[in-house]
Amino acid sequence: MRDRWNDEVRNAFRNLVVDPYGERMEVPFDDIEPALRFGWEKGLKEEYPSLTWEEAEEELHRAWREQHPRSQNWDNVKDAIRIAWGKAVSDWRGLASKVKKS
Repeated sequence: MRDRWNDEVRNAFRNLVVDPYGERMEVPFDDIEPALRFGWEKGLKEEYPSLTWEEAEEELHRAWREQHPRSQNWDNVKDAIRIAWGKAVSDWRGLASKVKKS
């Protein structure tokens, strides 16, 4: 199986990196990439696509703390995770379908 966070997905997010208001984020991509990758990978999981962000957020928060105990706190990464999770769930640019097939 190929990595679900491959160069094509990474580059698509690198070109996007927007905040909820559609403006460029002030945070460098390399700083926010772990949160984007986490959200993307979690959005590809079968248990999440049927949930809304509000329904999934608590579980994602818990998983973030477990997987990244020394990383940025939830409030600093939540928006990036939400954006990437939503893009995976909605099969943004067909990228989710591509990586699920491999």
